[in-house]
Amino acid sequence: GTQNIIGPPASESPLTTPSSENIGSIIDPKATEEKEPFVYFSPQVMPEYPGGENAMRRFLQRNLRFDFEGKEPGSRVIIKCRFVVDKKGNVTAIEIVQSGGRPEYDKEVSRVVTKMPAWKPGFQNGQNVAVYFTLPVVVEVPEQ
Repeated sequence: GTQNIIGPPASESPLTTPSSENIGSIIDPKATEEKEPFVYFSPQVMPEYPGGENAMRRFLQRNLRFDFEGKEPGSRVIIKCRFVVDKKGNVTAIEIVQSGGRPEYDKEVSRVVTKMPAWKPGFQNGQNVAVYFTLPVVVEVPEQ
């Protein structure tokens, strides 16, 4: 600045110097730990399944196994699954946001999404970032 402002002498300062008794309360050991990473909803570049959307559709068709007993042939079952694609492309934090009507359908979608290979991660400001991804799984009940 351009001004000199005279404050109280150091002996009258309200600040205290740390002593050996209170040093632990001043230094927070958790402050040096890495905080939870921020998860984006819509980064500059969204994560991508290896091989693209068609490859993901083939993966789901090959791995999903449903028992459609009691379901009308030709009807649809829709399950929406949300998960996080982390900075390294791993699929984590899987949750069902719209149930397919039966708990076994939801568990099957969660099981298969867990088996997915690493994705190409999302990208924001020149860095890989964690991104929420919602995957609608639409299954048509086959004709008998």
